[in-house]
Amino acid sequence: MTELLLVEDDPAQRSALQEFLHLELNDLKIHEAGSIAAARSVLASHPDLSLIISDLMLPDGQGTDLLAQKSADPPLLILTAQPSIESAVLAIQAGASDYLSKPVDL
Repeated sequence: MTELLLVEDDPAQRSALQEFLHLELNDLKIHEAGSIAAARSVLASHPDLSLIISDLMLPDGQGTDLLAQKSADPPLLILTAQPSIESAVLAIQAGASDYLSKPVDL
């Protein structure tokens, strides 16, 4: 079973992304977190995740802060409602696999 971590502090957006992913991908388990602290807890207990999808701006840090908590795998996809060239460059330099602006065209 494929497992991923969805880190989004807005419950409505988290729910919409989760629903879309479940509709599009079979045999998928999604772990949810609304903060960096909650995401770190999930990462500690589920080291075999296939992907992390994270909002850039979270209440207790930035999604890229999760890069220090993981090895080269799983890839980190950053989503942001406040896109900028600077934040995109910083996210990719920090090790994010991709950077998408919200709203994401599902």
